Amino acid sequence: MTALQLDPDTRIAIRPATEDDQGFVASTFRAQLRHNGDRIVNRVLDHPTTRVLLAVEPETPRTILGWLCYALLPGVRVLHFAYTRKPMRRRGIQSALVRTAWPSGRPSYVYTLDGECTRQLCRDHIAMKLPLDEALK
Repeated sequence: MTALQLDPDTRIAIRPATEDDQGFVASTFRAQLRHNGDRIVNRVLDHPTTRVLLAVEPETPRTILGWLCYALLPGVRVLHFAYTRKPMRRRGIQSALVRTAWPSGRPSYVYTLDGECTRQLCRDHIAMKLPLDEALK
């Protein structure tokens, strides 16, 4: 795991989520959704194309600062949801996660679910809404 210095006060490492991380990811994901949270979170996280990257403290990689839930599909970048702990927002964590998920080219993607961090990424990058059912076919 390589540490990234995003600003003078923000140092992170990025790693793939493990089974041990699913509880935190699912609970924070569910808390951000307005309706049908359990059903949606389970459908997205259990889908075979879904991947989750975590931004963690480099010295304590079990301390999650934010995460990005996305899908690996041929020819399209699908962002399902993004989350960053409130005190860590607007420090470049999500942009670093996006660059790790999709390292080549300018980040442009479709997104399936709305949330505060997801909306911020969509303002910063080229993004278009895609119905969740279409992405999970």
